[in-house]
Amino acid sequence: MAHLHKALDAGRYHQALVVLGYSSQFDQPDENGLTPLLKCCRQANNPQVWGSSKELVRRRARLDQQDGDGRGVLHLAVLHHAPRVVRLLISTGNVDLQSVDREGNTPLHVAANCDADAIARNILTYLLHYQMDVDLRNKPGMTPLMVACQHGHLKTARLLVTLGGASLTMRDYVYHRSPKEWLEEVLDLPFGVNPFTCDPELLTSKTCHRQIRVRSARIRKGCILPDSRPRRIHSAPPTRTTVDTPPPPRPATRGGWMNT
Repeated sequence: MAHLHKALDAGRYHQALVVLGYSSQFDQPDENGLTPLLKCCRQANNPQVWGSSKELVRRRARLDQQDGDGRGVLHLAVLHHAPRVVRLLISTGNVDLQSVDREGNTPLHVAANCDADAIARNILTYLLHYQMDVDLRNKPGMTPLMVACQHGHLKTARLLVTLGGASLTMRDYVYHRSPKEWLEEVLDLPFGVNPFTCDPELLTSKTCHRQIRVRSARIRKGCILPDSRPRRIHSAPPTRTTVDTPPPPRPATRGGWMNT
């Protein structure tokens, strides 16, 4: 078992596959409490780790293990933007789609936080198929929709509303804000416009607006040029007055005026 951990830690995934071929114990954790499958999910964005992950799942590795932060295999695969590994884990039917970490976050919370809309769609499809709640709260009382709105991830937020039917009226425990009010913190919403159904081009981030206002003010003050890269305009240095000195005399040449 130690050889498998060493191969995964060193990134020798082909050797890990060879070790898996004759090993019968592949759920034992290392000194940090990480099983081989947890390690694979922590590196799930690496294409070379796909073979080891697939082999571990095929050999029925335990899917309920967690790391030191309480994150399971599905949390880690979502966190590292590995949709293929996420689909592999969900397709087994043995992974808990609503498992929570120490902060109470489900894998859907993680997808909303990372703006992984493709992964969020996969999770939502299975949640709706099994009639599970898509509005579970974490410890601060944030639903996945609130998390997406808090970070300005409009595409994921629209998906949660349109496909998952996430609640627009729930409020968190700390700031008592609704999803729309969280979205107003990062986006300039036109009056009377529903941000979850309107044209996305109508919405602009407040950071972008702030940069535009600062740039316009600097243009008016003459600090930057409007059609060039931002740079400070310096006045030309004063010209130094110099006294014109006469050219040196021409040297004497044969047959010149010196020989006459």
